[in-house]
Amino acid sequence: MKQLANQFFSLSAERRRVAFLFLAKRALDSWQIHFPKDSHFEYREAVTGSTQILEIDLPLNAIKEIESITFDVSVTSHYREPIAALQDGDLELPEQVEFAYYGIYNAHQLLRKSTSIKEELILSQLLSALQSGAAEQALHDAITCGEAY
Repeated sequence: MKQLANQFFSLSAERRRVAFLFLAKRALDSWQIHFPKDSHFEYREAVTGSTQILEIDLPLNAIKEIESITFDVSVTSHYREPIAALQDGDLELPEQVEFAYYGIYNAHQLLRKSTSIKEELILSQLLSALQSGAAEQALHDAITCGEAY
């Protein structure tokens, strides 16, 4: 896996962008398995006691923005509350699903150049969102998918 990671980081910036998008879509699969279309999920904020609704389509919207290369502040702003809730322990997700949520968000932030997040962290999050045993193949596929680009 380390050799594949080295290959990934030796790709050009544009090829890494394509590869990150590929991996974000794979991570989205994990998200959508847990939250199928039209799912509804609420959580309670401990500080205020208010009930919040998790926007199930938010990771998909982030990926759509990456694909279109047009970025809207609303995707970033809609992520803020759930990320704070995850960090505070008010929102709990299965580990793979949480990695998908963070990985897609961080890829979105990196690719819209709004943050200086480490690419290694994003790669780790996106791969950790995948079913066990699938990460190495996904990384290989992500590296080679940009060849056709």
